[in-house]
Amino acid sequence: MASVTLARIDENVRAAGISRAAFAIVCGVKPSTLSAAYNSIVNLGGPREAELLTASYRLVELRSACEPFALPSNANMVRVLVNRLQDGTLSVEAIREMVSSLFEVTQ
Repeated sequence: MASVTLARIDENVRAAGISRAAFAIVCGVKPSTLSAAYNSIVNLGGPREAELLTASYRLVELRSACEPFALPSNANMVRVLVNRLQDGTLSVEAIREMVSSLFEVTQ
């Protein structure tokens, strides 16, 4: 049985609207390794699961900030966005402002 942390990660990944395989690429984990962890074949360890959980929360925030648009289908692009959120060079608020500016009416 997968850990509670992996179950929460799975909920976040679904809420973000991406696949587990794309999430693995975003986090720099082989999709087969993540799949094996969900099938209790491999133990990722607490610290690595914590890193993945943090990244999954960033994905949910990113998805919310991008509404009404979906996250990019290119997992590597999503990876760059998540990394920028995590290192502080980009904020959720800045993304929301950029997306909102697309819908501003100018006269």
